[in-house]
Amino acid sequence: MLRQTEGTARVIDIHGDTATVVINRSRRCSECGKAQAGICGQGGAGMVLRVRNTIGAAKGDTVVVSLDRRTHYKAYLVAFVIPVMALFVGTYAGSLLSGIFRIGSLDVILGILFLALSLVISMMIIRSLDRSNDMYISRILHDHGDYDIGSSVEGEEYLRAFAHNK
Repeated sequence: MLRQTEGTARVIDIHGDTATVVINRSRRCSECGKAQAGICGQGGAGMVLRVRNTIGAAKGDTVVVSLDRRTHYKAYLVAFVIPVMALFVGTYAGSLLSGIFRIGSLDVILGILFLALSLVISMMIIRSLDRSNDMYISRILHDHGDYDIGSSVEGEEYLRAFAHNK
């Protein structure tokens, strides 16, 4: 049985210690922290990803692709916790400054400003997480009936070309 941060994929190309895989985006994928934070980008069935291949999977293998736990937690922290904390900090700072400078509604203004700033910074961090290679092949499945994308040469060439253009 697959865990929440795992997906089944097929290896379409090998590049040293990385592999290009076609992953079937399932319900499990939408529950993952990386997908919820928008790190995986747009995609549906047949999403092409480059992942670490430390166990030596070969082209054509059906594999289980996993998300590094640190990335999973980092995505939740950056996408959800930090913006809420920034809202509270901005509101509190605005409340203190409002009393000092006698400016009304400064707490609301600074709360919204801190929230907006934290969302912009969070999106920049999420984009950098997207460029990092935190997904890896955790195991090779020997039952190749779990996942099939078709094995035409044209289809694999198309997917390979698509992966290089990303």
